[in-house]
Amino acid sequence: YLSMLESLTKKNRQIENSITIKDRIKKLKENNEKFTRFGLSIELFSKKFQTAISKLNDTEWNTVEQILDPYISSLELRLDALSSLQKRLQKLEDYLSKFFQNKKIEITATQGIVIKSANDEVLAPEQLSSGEKQMLYLLCRIMVSSYDSSIIIIDEPEISLNIKWQRTFL
Repeated sequence: YLSMLESLTKKNRQIENSITIKDRIKKLKENNEKFTRFGLSIELFSKKFQTAISKLNDTEWNTVEQILDPYISSLELRLDALSSLQKRLQKLEDYLSKFFQNKKIEITATQGIVIKSANDEVLAPEQLSSGEKQMLYLLCRIMVSSYDSSIIIIDEPEISLNIKWQRTFL
C-alpha cells in the first residue's frame, strides 16, 4: 500500500512539474508575440518543437524537463529585461497612432519608425505635414528622455499642430 501511495505521489509531482513547464512555455510563447512585433525577439518555439514535446511520455518528460527548466528560465529573464523597452515602444506606437489618422505606424528594431499610407505605401519624413513631423519629433524625444521620475519641459509644443492635435497632445 505504501509503495503504491509513493508511486502515485511521485507521478502526481511529475504531472504537476510537467504542467508547470508546459504552462511556462505557453505563457512565454504568448508573451513573446509582443516582443517579436517590434523585432526584439524571434519566435521561440516552432511547431516542430511543440509537437515533439507534446509526444513525450512520462519518463522522457522527466529527462527533458531537467534540460528545459534552465532554458525556459533564461528566456523568461531575457523577456523581462526587454519588457521596459517593449512597453515604451508600444506606448510610442499607440500615441503616434492617435495622431496619424489614415496612416499606419510600425516600429521595429531593424527599421525604426515606418509610417505607411492607408494603401501601405511607405512615407518618407518629408512627405509628412509640418504638424506630423513636429508630433513625431516631440513624442520620440519624450519617450527617449522620460523616466518614471522625470519632468519634461517643452517650449511651445503647439507650434505646427492644429487645434484638435493641441488638445489631444495635452
